[in-house]
Amino acid sequence: MNFIEELNNKSILICSNSDKRKVLNELYNEKKLLDFKIMNLNEFIKKVTYDYDTKTIYYIMNEYHLSFENAKSFINELYYIENKQYNDEKLVFLSNMKNKLMENHLLIIDDIFTNELNNYDIYVYLDNYDKNFLEKLVSKNLHYLSKEYNVFNNRLFDYMKSKNIEFENMNDEIEFVAYSINELLSKGISINNIKISGISSEYKFNIKQTFNNYNLDLDIYKTSIYSTVIGSYFINNISDNILDTINDIKNKFNFNNELNNEILNKIIDICNKYTWVKNFVDIKECLIYEFKNTYIDNKTYKNKIEIVDIKELENDDENYIFLMGFNQENIPTIYKDDKYLTDKLLIDLGLEDSNMKNKR
Repeated sequence: MNFIEELNNKSILICSNSDKRKVLNELYNEKKLLDFKIMNLNEFIKKVTYDYDTKTIYYIMNEYHLSFENAKSFINELYYIENKQYNDEKLVFLSNMKNKLMENHLLIIDDIFTNELNNYDIYVYLDNYDKNFLEKLVSKNLHYLSKEYNVFNNRLFDYMKSKNIEFENMNDEIEFVAYSINELLSKGISINNIKISGISSEYKFNIKQTFNNYNLDLDIYKTSIYSTVIGSYFINNISDNILDTINDIKNKFNFNNELNNEILNKIIDICNKYTWVKNFVDIKECLIYEFKNTYIDNKTYKNKIEIVDIKELENDDENYIFLMGFNQENIPTIYKDDKYLTDKLLIDLGLEDSNMKNKR
């Protein structure tokens, strides 16, 4: 990461979460002290434009009769809407929505950050983002760093490095990966240095079954607190006063074990996001969504194959990475013209359409 030498006081570095960790570790090792900020692209966008919270989502749900997930989706589209008049019906709709949120003080604006932004040099260390949108947000002091890191720089299984391997179907691919991992283990490679990435939902059942046949231990399913007995009981017995519900589950379940305590703490953390609510029964739909999308922490297990996110792969020479599902819609991602903001509208807004994103 030679670019670290370019960073100075009053700098902002925009990079991925995995690169964040590497930059901070390198600065620590070099004992280099800088007055600079480091954030991922989403964090930067929210600092420059606006952030929102559960109150914002709940308002949109009620005002426009939307689900929690759809309300969030519309709020995220508002980042592209500027303070000007639009003629297109969809853009007018979004503009009116944004104005309502502004009028009701439901968008969180960081005036201190935006006022100081011109005093910072902004360095971008990314390889897959909408450059047009970023340049709309920041008009000067923007510097692009060469992105040397590439997920394919990771050491793959020896004969996977020199050629693409094509399979007739998903089961053949899974069988090959399981066999290859078994071969690596027989050569003395530690199972803790073997990673798998690119597993989409349709792979999960078959890969679990095949890996079991090879006695390969793989944690592939995440457990949401909604699917736990405690989480289910909480949702089904929620009362107006949330403290009554929490005390109820404290009395009903045994909290002498670590797992139950973790579930309870996550439930409390979610409820603390809704302290503005008078009656928790009114936000039951919100809580169900939150419970379904909050997972029990994966402990650091030894002697298990780790599933890693392709976006967060580390560039090192110790791990063997099996990238599955390549050339399907998940890897690489195939963008389609199927969003609320169509390709035509994105172009009109000066943003990348699906064709431009697919050419990155």
